[in-house]
Amino acid sequence: MSKLTVFCQQERQVLEIYFSLRYLPGFIQPQELFSRMKSNLAQEEATKILQNFDIENDKIRCTYCCALQGLILYVKRLVQLFLEVKGNVKRALWSHEIVNWIYQDETRRYVEQINENPLHFEADVLCFGNYLNRVEQKLLQVWMVDGDAWTGLITVHHLLENTLSVTDCHSEGHYTVLTLEHLLLVDGKFSLNTLLQSTTAQNLLMIS
Repeated sequence: MSKLTVFCQQERQVLEIYFSLRYLPGFIQPQELFSRMKSNLAQEEATKILQNFDIENDKIRCTYCCALQGLILYVKRLVQLFLEVKGNVKRALWSHEIVNWIYQDETRRYVEQINENPLHFEADVLCFGNYLNRVEQKLLQVWMVDGDAWTGLITVHHLLENTLSVTDCHSEGHYTVLTLEHLLLVDGKFSLNTLLQSTTAQNLLMIS
């Protein structure tokens, strides 16, 4: 184990971004990230070496000490010889496809919790159909008088599912469900506003 301060800023950014990419299945394309390496063998070597580390609490570690020393030397040589790698991994992490996948994956987590909740509500109690059919209205705030914000989110989600007029914006990929705290956390790294501006499709954002 070693502190990340063993790397310069550019080297550290490459490692941290690549570390994030590793946990996004199907999005890493070595031939794009390491395109300056003309040899497929060199690209495969880079991918293999960069699989062999973890980052935790500002420290980097490998299973074996010799592997860590090899990783440190390799990353320094990689960034020195192929500075474009930093730009490639940065663009890959912040691509529209990955940012969209992240928000939809977070949404699925909340929807699973909502669907596991036994509460049920009357479909017309908040007149969502009338509200959503008014295209000039962009924001609706629901105040829970005798309940918490999570109960309110469950209520809204169930009502939207039962309102036929919102089928389009309540289909998968067209809505996002997050608590405000989690939204601020994710948005700090992956801008939701940038994601929404990159598409002309209607999007429904539900925040508790």
